[in-house]
Amino acid sequence: MTIPLMVLALLSVVAGFLGVPDAIGHIFHWENSNTFHHFLAPVLDHGHHEAEHGPVWIEIVFMALSVTIFAIGFLLARKLYIERPELPGQIKERFSKLYNLSSNKYFVDEIYQAVFINGIKKTMNFLAWFDQGVIDKAVNDSAKATKITAQVFRTVDERGVDYLVNLVGRVTQAKGNFLSKLQTGTIQTYFYSIAGGVAIIIAALYFVLQG
Repeated sequence: MTIPLMVLALLSVVAGFLGVPDAIGHIFHWENSNTFHHFLAPVLDHGHHEAEHGPVWIEIVFMALSVTIFAIGFLLARKLYIERPELPGQIKERFSKLYNLSSNKYFVDEIYQAVFINGIKKTMNFLAWFDQGVIDKAVNDSAKATKITAQVFRTVDERGVDYLVNLVGRVTQAKGNFLSKLQTGTIQTYFYSIAGGVAIIIAALYFVLQG
């Protein structure tokens, strides 16, 4: 792990010289001081007109501001952790609420957990309950109702419709069997049957007329 850190430290020291701002280059009369910028210019500026540079003093002001902020932070850290190591504890006690807020990273993780993670989990749990308790139940109840309805129609078909159809067939078969016995093929039998029928009709008319 030491060697990679040494390599990174070396690069952090020398890499800055590849992009020295033009403002510093003008001060030291160093043309094309921003080597990295001019190296990428053929690619980044291809097809575009070169923009005019702003005043040099603006770059100097921003560089001075960044160096000043760095110096203040360095001196403050030296004061707090080397010269007066008891100061951080005192500041922590005096500004405990602000320290807790900063120490807990402004509770961004907690807010993210409560709003997004827990919110999504609750939404997913609700959708899972709705799917299982409502949709699946409706589908299962529909399947049960369809099964019961099919069983009822099957019972009606087997014990009602089929029974009536079979009854009609049996009655027709019985009538056919009975009538088949009357047709013997003998003329005398037909004659006696006709004569008996005529006698029955005459007798019925007689009783009707007498009454």
